[in-house]
Amino acid sequence: MGVTEQLARFAVESPSDFMTAPLIESAKAKILDTLATSLAGSRAPATTISLETVRQSGGSPEATVIGWGEKSSLVNAGFVNGVAAHALEYDDITSGVGHVSGCILPGVLAVAEQANLSGRQLIEGFAIGFEVQARADPECRTKAAATTHRVPQRAAKIATAVRVIRFRPFLIN
Repeated sequence: MGVTEQLARFAVESPSDFMTAPLIESAKAKILDTLATSLAGSRAPATTISLETVRQSGGSPEATVIGWGEKSSLVNAGFVNGVAAHALEYDDITSGVGHVSGCILPGVLAVAEQANLSGRQLIEGFAIGFEVQARADPECRTKAAATTHRVPQRAAKIATAVRVIRFRPFLIN
């Protein structure tokens, strides 16, 4: 079993009881912090340029663009909200892991809204993504330094989405 399959299985098959009260509170705090920085960053030049580009590309209204009162496609809303989360450089930092919340939350919010998921499912997906980032990041840093620092962030985003929609392609034979 390769690393990708291991991470996907971890994301899907981890029991929900991993969500301890302290973990839930930590996830909530990180989510609220990221929502606040996203709202503050929603009017930053990079965000408004991104939003205008997204508006021109169209798409079905599936997920909310933070701070604008409008919806865009799942991918486009996640993109614009990700730009907003990082726009003012206020995103949170976790020692040894980095700026994870601003990488994960925009995607999990879009997926959760589009799929009409519960708050618990959103928090669970966020926590799984955070855990994947925390596990993968130190390994990548020791292997290839700065050239691979985005790999754990991408893995965390995918793990988050996989968890919230319970995607199980590796179980299909």
